[in-house]
Amino acid sequence: VPEWVNRFRFYGDIRLRYQYNQLSEGNAPYVNVQDTNAGGGLVLYNTTENSELWRMRLRLGMDAKINDWATTGLRLTTGTSSNPVSVDQTLGNYFNRYNYALDRAYLKLDPASWVTIIGGRIPNPWFYTNLIWDDDLSFEGAAVTFRHDLMAGTRGFATLGAFPVENINCTNSTQTSNCGRDKWLYGAQVGAEQIFAGGNRMKLGLALYEFTNIAGAFNSPTIDPANRSSLPKFVQKGNTVFNIVTDGGNPLLGLAADFRELNITGVVDLAEFKPYNVSLTADYVKNIGYNAGEVSARTGGLITQEPRTTGYQLSLTVGAGDRNRRGSWEAFGGYKYLQADAVVDGFTDSDFHLGGTDAKGWFIGGVYGIARGMQVRARWFTANAIDQAPLAIDVLQVDLSAEF
Repeated sequence: VPEWVNRFRFYGDIRLRYQYNQLSEGNAPYVNVQDTNAGGGLVLYNTTENSELWRMRLRLGMDAKINDWATTGLRLTTGTSSNPVSVDQTLGNYFNRYNYALDRAYLKLDPASWVTIIGGRIPNPWFYTNLIWDDDLSFEGAAVTFRHDLMAGTRGFATLGAFPVENINCTNSTQTSNCGRDKWLYGAQVGAEQIFAGGNRMKLGLALYEFTNIAGAFNSPTIDPANRSSLPKFVQKGNTVFNIVTDGGNPLLGLAADFRELNITGVVDLAEFKPYNVSLTADYVKNIGYNAGEVSARTGGLITQEPRTTGYQLSLTVGAGDRNRRGSWEAFGGYKYLQADAVVDGFTDSDFHLGGTDAKGWFIGGVYGIARGMQVRARWFTANAIDQAPLAIDVLQVDLSAEF
């Protein structure tokens, strides 16, 4: 075998999914911010009619070793370029072919055992749960992670990252007032992992994620009144929004709040229950960047509500065996509570409450290995709105997946 062949590693997975969305007949109308911001007028979600979806996800990836301390990687996925938190392809397109998207393309450097630098379109660099970041989300930008042994059995880590969220187009004269207002995400996380006598393990992380220029701003009624540069490129639902149009035209909805998210994440793996794997996870987030006075001033006094900026998630997982082996199993459940402006709704979990914030409720599920590299998974989410108009959504997902 030629030497260069051993420098490549190929991998992939395929998932087939049945999904049932059950919506309460008592749900209130909800504005579809994403479609409304297309500029054709106010668009509402379907909030009362149940639906069934058959979906597929296919991912193909490659890692290539450049030298002893540099690697590159790429991954292709199904899905669309308009939704950063889902790579699912819904079946039923009149047998037409599906698009394939470049999901990851990065260069990773490991110049020493204690530091890793990665840049491009990269995997999620944080220690996280889906309270803030959806599992399908990839990041664009650069991150560096430092590692250091603090004491016997304890390793500390620190990660810094900078990610351009949206680059503002300044080629037209009507857009020059927004030049220099590119949207960015800056993040920093510190933490430690401790292995105790007997095999118990605990990992804790403290992070701060700050978005810049993400809040909306009123458009000039005379100079480009339909300017979209301050609008979010992608939203789900839940964040507080306001109409940035001042000339009476079709509404465009921008985010009312700034986001500086303080996050604490912890996982405890308990060894006392062997041969069973028992894991407890807790996650807490607070948007410390929300300022009620600034929100009121930004929206012209239209929004004067009390801050809704807190979220948390608790979960328990119990399992046995390697998930890639036949006969292995895993059961999990938990509770999630995420207020409207705790996090940016466009990047959080897209399955619970069908995505977004202002949601509370339970989730349960299980995984069973039916053969090597193959498993079935079932999940049930039941969630309601916290502060906004009634919106009860239950979601059932049944997956058959295979890795190769």
